[in-house]
Amino acid sequence: MDYFAGLVGQEKTIKFLQRIISNRDINHAYLFWGAAGIGKMQAARAFAHALISQEDYQAHIYLKEGIHPDLNIIEIIEGKTRISREQIVKELEPWLAKKPYQAQHRVVLIRDAHLMTPEASNALLKTLEEPPAHSLIILVADDQNILETIVSRCTVISFNPPSIAQVKEFLLGKGFDEESAFSIARLAQGNISTAVRLGEAEKFQELWSRAIEVIQEIYQGGMAKAIETAQGMDDDAELLITTIEAVLRDLLVYEKSKDAELLHFPASLNLKEMLGNIDYNGLEKAIIDIDRMKKYYNSNMNKLGLNINICFSIWDAINSSQKQGR
Repeated sequence: MDYFAGLVGQEKTIKFLQRIISNRDINHAYLFWGAAGIGKMQAARAFAHALISQEDYQAHIYLKEGIHPDLNIIEIIEGKTRISREQIVKELEPWLAKKPYQAQHRVVLIRDAHLMTPEASNALLKTLEEPPAHSLIILVADDQNILETIVSRCTVISFNPPSIAQVKEFLLGKGFDEESAFSIARLAQGNISTAVRLGEAEKFQELWSRAIEVIQEIYQGGMAKAIETAQGMDDDAELLITTIEAVLRDLLVYEKSKDAELLHFPASLNLKEMLGNIDYNGLEKAIIDIDRMKKYYNSNMNKLGLNINICFSIWDAINSSQKQGR
């Protein structure tokens, strides 16, 4: 069974992981490291499943049901925003201390390891310093907020975002037509998770329409409307902000290139008439700020506060046109 099937744009990493397993050159800890939504957790599961399957010929039966006794996944508890010290001390450590039941290793995956509390990180560090001989710890983390002392005790496996062409091929394989696959792939910017969510139930066009509405509402309603908009955002806030950013970027790209073929949404140019004399330097700065802040959706930062700050940046971007016109 090819547990790595379905990973997009990670061919070199897959070959490296497969070589580790085939050569039995297994270290006690790995850090799967890279941007959010590009397949790190999927790769970590595949690596763990492939290794356990090599050591336990009946593993596929248990892995299929998610109940193999030598595989454990530590993740944020529902209703919480961080991985706690208790999860490391009371769950991970006692579990790793036991001998394997069927495989030769006990494998633990720590999902969103960048969201461990400082106390949890310090507790994990002690385990990494003196790991049980049969243990394998795989940390899956976005490229932020990992203690250097933890990184130094892991073999780091870096993941890069797949290309637009690779995401497009992935979407074509899921049944999307050529035009939709290309548009979604460009908007997703290498984020497979975002691409999948954008493609759900016509969400792509719905998000674009909502993005235009939000820009118009904030432009007409000012800062008060920006706060109201931020408060009304739901669980799809990150997708909406990504789409708004793409619309604003379209305006900037067209100003520099005058080529509508380069745009995510050619209809975004209809906003030029409403916004009037756009300050493109201000627009470019706001886009950079939005791109920087939206990465924190995968952190423990307060989402309402993040939404408000991003909506203020949107207001700054489009308000600059009003200032320019005065």
